[in-house]
Amino acid sequence: MSAKVLQIIEAGPLLKAVPKPQPEESPPPKVDAHSEAVGVLASTPTKADAHTAPQVDAHKNDRHSKTRARVSLRPNKDILQRFRVFCAQHGIDLQDFFELAGVHYIEYVDAHKLQVVDAKTPSDDLMIFKTDDDIICLYREYTGNRWKPGDDRAAARFNQTDRRVIELGILQTKFRAGRKRINSFAYFVPEIEEIIELQISTEMLAVVLRRRREQWVKLQGQA
Repeated sequence: MSAKVLQIIEAGPLLKAVPKPQPEESPPPKVDAHSEAVGVLASTPTKADAHTAPQVDAHKNDRHSKTRARVSLRPNKDILQRFRVFCAQHGIDLQDFFELAGVHYIEYVDAHKLQVVDAKTPSDDLMIFKTDDDIICLYREYTGNRWKPGDDRAAARFNQTDRRVIELGILQTKFRAGRKRINSFAYFVPEIEEIIELQISTEMLAVVLRRRREQWVKLQGQA
């Protein structure tokens, strides 16, 4: 073996072994800050906002409740509209409004009754109406009806009118109606207004009214 070959063997390999290439590690995926925030929010339980929570109808499931009764009412359209506007402004149910208003009315009347000293005072509830008591008494005497809010609205403007004019207007209307029942003071208004426009003298008014009273008494005796 030649000296050159021996020198190569003793010196070792001239080239170092080249390491096998290792597979490159893929870089960590980039995280979108917006997507991450959305994911966190989606996985986090949220509390119901009291202001955006759906409203629950308090009367939805009580239609067949034994504590409630069905009542049919026919209120004045203008007054009902005022009720609806009030309920909308204050966020209350129309049914609750009627119940609260009714209870308040009863308590109001009871409070006035307790303040009455003379037990013989007729019709304590007259104090809550705008119409004068003697006009209400005339209406009750000739019709036998209960005084209602609608009667009060029709009659209150006659508080300054001579009571003989009002009574004559009532009698005139009763005679015209015959046996037909009159259920409201509003039926007497046209006759009362007509007598006012005639401007009958005090003496003539007294004579006519006395005559009409006699006829009414006679008619009642024949009934």
